[in-house]
Parts: sequence; C-alpha cells; structure tokens
Amino acid sequence: MSTRPPPLRGAPGDRPMTYRMVTRVYSNSLRPVVIVIGSIIAIWSLIWAIPSFQDINDEKENGQPKLAIFDIVLGTIYAAACAIEIFGVIAAATQRLALVRIYAILSIFTSVAVVAAGFIRVILHFVFKDGLLEECQKVAQGDGVEFRFGIWGPKVRDHLTPDEAEVFCKNAWNRDSLNEIVFLIFEIVFAIFFTVIAFAYYHQVRDPTSVVNVQRTPVPAYAPPPGPPPADMGYGVGMGAKDRGVDFETNKLEDPFADFDEPVKPKSPPPTR
Repeated sequence: MSTRPPPLRGAPGDRPMTYRMVTRVYSNSLRPVVIVIGSIIAIWSLIWAIPSFQDINDEKENGQPKLAIFDIVLGTIYAAACAIEIFGVIAAATQRLALVRIYAILSIFTSVAVVAAGFIRVILHFVFKDGLLEECQKVAQGDGVEFRFGIWGPKVRDHLTPDEAEVFCKNAWNRDSLNEIVFLIFEIVFAIFFTVIAFAYYHQVRDPTSVVNVQRTPVPAYAPPPGPPPADMGYGVGMGAKDRGVDFETNKLEDPFADFDEPVKPKSPPPTR
C-alpha cells in the first residue's frame, strides 16, 4: 500500500512557504537576474585574476617560488571563470537554448572552481604563514616594492624598522585570516545560489509555457477582429441584402428558382352532387 501523501490542494496561502517562493520566482523571467549576476561575477573574477598574475614576479623576487606557482593557478581559475560568465551573459541576452544549456553546465564548473580557489587561498594563508610574514617584512624594510594581503588587504610602501615591520605584518596577517574564512563561506553560499539560478533559467527557456517564451511569442501581423463571427453565414455570404433578394417591405426572401417552376394551376372546385 502506498504511503505517499496526496498532492497539495486548497488555497495558495495554505501551501508551504518554499513552494510559494519557488512558484513566485519561476513565474517571473530570470533573464535579467542571470545577466546582472553574470556581469558581477565576470568583473569580480577579473579583479582577482589581474593581481594574481601581477604577483608572480613579486613572489619570485622575494624568494617565494612556491607562492608564484599558486598565483598562476589562481589567476588561471579566475580568468576562466570570467570568460565563462561573459559567455553566460551573451547566452542570456540571445536566449538561445543551446547556448543557455552549455552555460548552465559550465556554471557548475565555475562554482566549483571559484570555491576551490577560495580553499586554496585559505590553505596558502595558513600553511605558508612564515613565508608570507617573511616576504611582508622584507618589503616593509625596503627590500621589495609592494606587498598585498588579499585583494583588499593593506599594501606596504613605507620603510619600517625590523620590529615595526614584524608587528605590522603580524597584525595584517591576523586581519586577513578572518577575511579569508568569511569570504570562503560567502563564496560557497553564493556559488550554490548562482548554480540554482542558472539551471532554473535553463528550464524556463526549455518550457514553452514559461514567461520567457511567452514574451518571445511573435504577435500576428493581421489579428482577427474582436468578437464572434456574424450570425448570418448561410446563403448569400459576402453579398448585400439587396443582392440576396431581401424584400424589405415584406421582409421575405425571394425564391431564386421561381423562374424555372411551372405556374401553379388553381384547384377546381369539387363537383356538386
């Protein structure tokens, strides 16, 4: 015996909140949402990719060749994510099913790659703590040009004493530790949300009854006139009342075959007895 509960019935207000929320979101076009989110992620990925490639030479010059390798990996990941999001914006703008399908699949790769890059940054931050602090202290004392803790982290430009450089770099590392962890959590949540939106939009494009395809349905050039068709659709359609033989005085129709009939003979009275 099946124990599956019956389908939901009743007023829309009696249905679960998650069902109502999904229905409300799906009833609206997700095309603007995909375009806006894709543009934001593309810009954000480009902002992360450029400093990663710029830090390659700085890491080598400051004696951290291992960090330079990870900079190449991070820069490549963010550059690929930027390219995928640009492709996604084009796919959403054109609303072509094949492009949207490819973008939905690639959105999984983008989400996984961005989250993996976040894990790499956190691991590098704690595993290579001594190397980062050493590089920071060298730069702070004038042996380098510039040092950056994260994309929004502080940059060292002044020449500090060894003690000042040590305190400054430790404080910067501690602040950046919390930032990296919080940012990683945000990336995980946003990656899941973004992937769901991408596949929801793909299903909208596939569904011929969705709001996306209804908006794309062309309007006929010559629409039929409003209202029901005329009731008089019998003999004489397309002719005027006069052409149809209407006698307005008697309001009767003339017999069109009257000319071919023989004259009617009057009946003789019955014989009288």
